[in-house]
Amino acid sequence: MTITTYLLMSIALIIVLSFFFRGRGGNKAYEEISAEDLKSMLKDKDVQLIDVRTSAETRSGVIGKPHKIELSSSFGKDVQKLNKHKKYVLYCRSGRRSAMACNMMTKLGFKHVYNLKGGYNAWTA
Repeated sequence: MTITTYLLMSIALIIVLSFFFRGRGGNKAYEEISAEDLKSMLKDKDVQLIDVRTSAETRSGVIGKPHKIELSSSFGKDVQKLNKHKKYVLYCRSGRRSAMACNMMTKLGFKHVYNLKGGYNAWTA
């Protein structure tokens, strides 16, 4: 494979992934919540946390007792094992990767998906 072919394939993959992770017309199928909102939500036993950070990032700490599902190529397969009718709050370091994961989950049929705006950084601020 030539370098040109490799570059073209990489660009095509980036374009496809950007369409997959992008929300439709600014209308998000998930809700952004603040750290204060999350504190209230954690009182509900049915709310499940999902930490999409890397193992190295989680060494700095976690929120509650989250499911650890790293945002990777197997993320879609891993979340399919979860109940689509429960409430899930996703977080990463800053909220960007968890927003992509929220988009993915809603496209997979999850109905109650929330993104911690600002991620773990907002929680610890």
